[in-house]
Amino acid sequence: MANPLKNSRGQALLFVIMILLLLSLVCTAGLKLMQNERLTMKGSQEEIQAYYLADAAMEKVCAILKDNVGVLDRFTLNRTYGKFELDSLQKALSGKDAVTLQAIRGLINLPYATLEVTREKGGSFTPVENSQAGIIQTIQLTKTSASDNTYQIRIEVTGKYGPARRSLVTNIRVTAPLNQYRGITVQNSPQLTNDCTIHTPMFILNSVVFQPTGCFYNNVYIKGNCTLQQGSRLTTGNLQVMGNVTLDAGAQITGELMANGHVFLNGDVHGGPVRSSGSVTVDQGHVGYPVTLENGDTEWNGDIYAAGSITPEVSDQFGTAFPQQSQAIINSFLEYPLVDSTWFAKNCDFFYTSDQNLRAEELAQGIHYVMGNVTLTGHYQGNLTLVASGNVTIPAGATLQAKNQQTDSLMIISTGSVQVENQAQLEALVYTGQTMQLANQAQLTGTIICKDFICDGAVVFNQPLLNTIHPAWITTNIEILSWQEKYPVFKMN
Repeated sequence: MANPLKNSRGQALLFVIMILLLLSLVCTAGLKLMQNERLTMKGSQEEIQAYYLADAAMEKVCAILKDNVGVLDRFTLNRTYGKFELDSLQKALSGKDAVTLQAIRGLINLPYATLEVTREKGGSFTPVENSQAGIIQTIQLTKTSASDNTYQIRIEVTGKYGPARRSLVTNIRVTAPLNQYRGITVQNSPQLTNDCTIHTPMFILNSVVFQPTGCFYNNVYIKGNCTLQQGSRLTTGNLQVMGNVTLDAGAQITGELMANGHVFLNGDVHGGPVRSSGSVTVDQGHVGYPVTLENGDTEWNGDIYAAGSITPEVSDQFGTAFPQQSQAIINSFLEYPLVDSTWFAKNCDFFYTSDQNLRAEELAQGIHYVMGNVTLTGHYQGNLTLVASGNVTIPAGATLQAKNQQTDSLMIISTGSVQVENQAQLEALVYTGQTMQLANQAQLTGTIICKDFICDGAVVFNQPLLNTIHPAWITTNIEILSWQEKYPVFKMN
């Protein structure tokens, strides 16, 4: 007969062995799960680091472009510039443009500080310091469109951390800074009275009728039609008009006249020549300079070129006529810009909540935003930007100038009007959302960008150095049109 006790012991041993096997399987599975989780965690950390690098690279590239938008003119439209293309272009450039490309090129393969991400007890990810570094693996730029002062750029960057790669693709719109404007840019027809004198290039984004109350000593560019009334004078410099030109009797230009439209001459174009993409009609006017012939007669020696007809084709009032010859009259006009003053309110160094009467000597370098009107005088030092939500006034007889013209600059941005009163002197780059008004015997040296321009017996001088000295990034606008991740974005071993 079998021993019941021995049977019970065998069953107990079998049960213990089964339990041990089960525990072994559970432990093995747990260790495997922990190992997989650890690998997954490591992969997630590497992905986050790679994304961080790509994001940082994108911001770096935008910051570099913001400081020198002009370099984008060097890019061929719709051509992608990666490492080798940037190297090639940089070798062909010099100065600031070459430095800008070197800064972008220098980001590629650059070790970049990253964040290590940890997670404890199933909680959220927590960044901590990490001694390792990933790299910015690639940067590619493509100029997809361009106008006179606006560019659209596609930027693709890849960040690499360990085996993980993350790529971002961004499309941005870049608007050139106010520094890019030269001389006087006025949206509407200017009011020039009381023998005002303009010594700086003038860009008029509309049609204009010049009365005999202003004198120009530099080039004048007009986007519409132009009429010079009797007594009007363009003493030195050229006149370039995108529409039709009419010179009344007694009006005078000393320089070259270029028109995309028709030209009607009752006044004189001293020097010349006259070039027109339309037709030219000479009535009482003359072109060139008078030359006395051996027989005592006088004829003028300036030539006329026209895509259309020239009437008359032979005359003592000008030299040689060249009708039916194509004329390319091209000029790029920078449109009147719209400045977002709210950006300055959010990013200024100094904020004033009410109207201010300021002395330039007391202003530190940086961006000053005034919620209201401003009266400003004195001698400024450093690079100052003054933004006002109201009007800006330089009082009568006051001076607002740089202590050092080689290093100091002032930009005034007003959503209202800017007025330089009688006998006041201003040296600055000025943008106004409304009217720029220069009173009798006032003097402005610098750049003006305005909707309306009133010059009453004042003098305006050119100072291009101001545009170079003042930091361009302050008024360069970058708008993000799209920002997305490109897939596949990483590779895991």
